[in-house]
Amino acid sequence: MNSGFNFLVNLLQRRNRLKITPPPPRVNLTLDQFRQRPDLVAEARRTQADPYFLLQLEVLANESPANYMTNRVSAERMLGQIEGYSLALNNLAAMATPPGDPVTLEATFDDKNHDTNERTH
Repeated sequence: MNSGFNFLVNLLQRRNRLKITPPPPRVNLTLDQFRQRPDLVAEARRTQADPYFLLQLEVLANESPANYMTNRVSAERMLGQIEGYSLALNNLAAMATPPGDPVTLEATFDDKNHDTNERTH
């Protein structure tokens, strides 16, 4: 009996020594904000180089709603699910790439109205 009691005492004492780690706090980062931080991009690259993580991504791609189209779901809803699923996977992949330089768009077309106004004046 004494050994059973000692076992319970030891078990309860071990339980008190366990440290429970709280989950990390929620962050409200956007994809662009994530990609602005080189440390986060580098960590995402390391994660995406892991063969087990790549296997997980393949499984997720295989589970796309596009592979399980049924007649019971409307075409619009199915398209929305497929696009949302693809967007999530693409965003996950984009986390490993830093943002590029912003591109300034410039007009390259001729103003036809400008040419006719010059001839009349």
